[in-house]
Amino acid sequence: ITGQSVEEQLKNPLPTHSTK
Repeated sequence: ITGQSVEEQLKNPLPTHSTK
């Protein structure tokens, strides 16, 4: 799990990056 993935999901909670 990378910090970019978590930060991106929190800042951009889109249905596209739901897996990672």
